[in-house]
Amino acid sequence: MSFLASSKRPFELAQAYQSLKEVVAEDSQDALLRTYLAEMQHARGDFALRQNWISHTMELFGVVILPSDWDRADGVSACIAVYEQATKNLDEAIDIAPDLGLAYLVRSKIFLSVGLHDSALDALSSSVGLSLPTPAHYLERAEIFNFFNKTALAVSDSDTAARINPNQNEYAAYTNPYVTEDKCTDLD
Repeated sequence: MSFLASSKRPFELAQAYQSLKEVVAEDSQDALLRTYLAEMQHARGDFALRQNWISHTMELFGVVILPSDWDRADGVSACIAVYEQATKNLDEAIDIAPDLGLAYLVRSKIFLSVGLHDSALDALSSSVGLSLPTPAHYLERAEIFNFFNKTALAVSDSDTAARINPNQNEYAAYTNPYVTEDKCTDLD
């Protein structure tokens, strides 16, 4: 989802986001799609938080602002409003599929974004033993476990990412060297 904050084609990004929202609205019981929407909303909220810009400035620099996401009459900041939307989508996704590991990972990332470290660790701990859709997601979870000094869990997720895609060097970040020995090759 990191492409969301740096897209050079804001119109395409807006279309993709709107399309995903429409698909989720049509199939509201698809927990994975709802979680991907929350992941996209998290990335958008993080961008707003990092930049701490007003909406007009964000538009000048090619960031897509959708009025339904950013206009809050109660004065809540744009990034918090988006995090609230993401959290609502995650709540619904977890109600539909409580064994969806990605929902807990995204929830943990949102809590980290707003500085709620205990809540982030609780959410992340809820994902232990649950599968994730991609090796990149395993590595993200490993990085967060490493942040919390949960080395064994970080190594386990990194090992899983390396087993899924052994030719990707970045998945060896916290990996037991025996798992990736002779499997991760440097392409330099």
